[in-house]
Amino acid sequence: MAARLGTRRLLSTARPHSACQRSLPEPLTVTFSARHTAEIVYADGRARTVDTRSLRQREDAREWMRARAALDCTASEFACAAWDASPFRSRAALVAEKAARRPSRHVDTPATRFGAASEPLAVADYVRATGNAVEATGLWTDDAARLGASPDGVVVDASTGERGLLEVKCSFHRRRDRGLPPLDAAPRGFLAQIQGQLAIAELDWCDLALWIPKNAPDAPHLRVLRVRRDAAYWADLRPRLLDFAAEVAARRLEENL
Repeated sequence: MAARLGTRRLLSTARPHSACQRSLPEPLTVTFSARHTAEIVYADGRARTVDTRSLRQREDAREWMRARAALDCTASEFACAAWDASPFRSRAALVAEKAARRPSRHVDTPATRFGAASEPLAVADYVRATGNAVEATGLWTDDAARLGASPDGVVVDASTGERGLLEVKCSFHRRRDRGLPPLDAAPRGFLAQIQGQLAIAELDWCDLALWIPKNAPDAPHLRVLRVRRDAAYWADLRPRLLDFAAEVAARRLEENL
């Protein structure tokens, strides 16, 4: 219940916060003091404490990226950190990036540009198809403020009122297909991210929404699968992430000697 109330509160203040932050200079450091709570120090010496769930990936991009870099690992990086399974970087490169506390490099490819442009369309189609409400949200952390997650939204189920998460995947490779095939199980490549988000947000389900443009009127361009939280999966994944974090800490110590 605490997580639900917290989400409502941060959403009610998100827009004034974003409007205010645009006048601030470049953030220099982000330090987490508690779950979802960080102090941001700016280039002019000003500092403020924020609930990181109020940070938006687009409107608050500088703070959002710095906050992610201050964590040991975030959900989109979990597969890479745990199993060296990422199309964008190697595990060794991720260790070096985290050891230097650098914000993740911006990946600018036709696929990432397609995803960024398509995500709002996909969310709107999801809302129309399901009747569920989607609330914007930002960066969540675990109790130790070491692991983080940035879901694509918090869902309020229209039938039950229950809250869950939304993860949108806009398929670049299928973007010209007539329609999408049935989605009976979550693709293996998405599981670490989804299960990590659910564990960190302490919610029971996430709607995985696969989307392509509507290229044919009689073919589905949106598939939605409700993925349930899997405690056994997280019990296997989390120690691997902590091993990754220990390796990052060792690298930092070595480079500071």
